[in-house]
Amino acid sequence: LETICGCTTLVVRNMTYGAAILKVIRQVTTPYIGTMDADGQHTARDIRRLLDYIRTHDNDMVIGARPHRGVGPRPMASHLLNLAASIVAGRHVPDLGCGARVFRRDMALELAPRLPEGFDFNAVLTTLALVRGYRVQWLDIPHRPRQQGKSHVRLWDGFRTLGSLSKVARWE
Repeated sequence: LETICGCTTLVVRNMTYGAAILKVIRQVTTPYIGTMDADGQHTARDIRRLLDYIRTHDNDMVIGARPHRGVGPRPMASHLLNLAASIVAGRHVPDLGCGARVFRRDMALELAPRLPEGFDFNAVLTTLALVRGYRVQWLDIPHRPRQQGKSHVRLWDGFRTLGSLSKVARWE
């Protein structure tokens, strides 16, 4: 990542997904923060493309949009969460859960008090940013097979995310 993006890589261990990202948001001083999952589905080149886009366009957050990812319970659940976020945000949300994203640190700091520390972090960050009028854009990126590990996302996480999205609707 350092070579391709000119970025500093921070690895935060032994924390929940959202707590780790919130820690980075509060500690770094750079204007942009990029995230990607560690399972190998995204590469530094994906982050570089998102970073280049946010720097050259008037956006506050740029998120990877993965192409159709097959059929089954996981893609169906993802589609339902995208639909729920679209309803709350009043705008089409093509991919709520993609871990490859770049966003402005100042935006994230403003939203931080409302952001959860769990798996639902990306869903709330994205939906809350849209509801608050931030400029969010999706760019198509490749969806590669998982290179390592297995998903820790469970059915309960989907229900928790739906609950978090309903909170966003009530806050605004």
